[in-house]
Amino acid sequence: VNVYAKSARLYLEGGNLFRASLDGSILIKVEDSFELKTEGAEFDAKKKVFTAKAEVAIVGNGFSFKGTDLSYPIEGEVLTLNKNVDCEFMPGAELPKGIEVK
Repeated sequence: VNVYAKSARLYLEGGNLFRASLDGSILIKVEDSFELKTEGAEFDAKKKVFTAKAEVAIVGNGFSFKGTDLSYPIEGEVLTLNKNVDCEFMPGAELPKGIEVK
């Protein structure tokens, strides 16, 4: 997972990252699987989970999702958008294992 943002506030505990607050034009790239874009997100390093209350756009090979209230455990199997979900699938879409829409 590669993460890009206009700004980040990193919170350390004993010299180790325990939380990051990301702001502005956030791009999270998950290998060759999909890209996630949003304007505000948090990362809990202990739980290894990204969360975002703002609108999130997810684009992959033949599919796209928009929604709010994201939970994405980077070592887990399920990325969840809990609210305001809109999705589009093109012919031949390859939805990555672990994207869940509620």
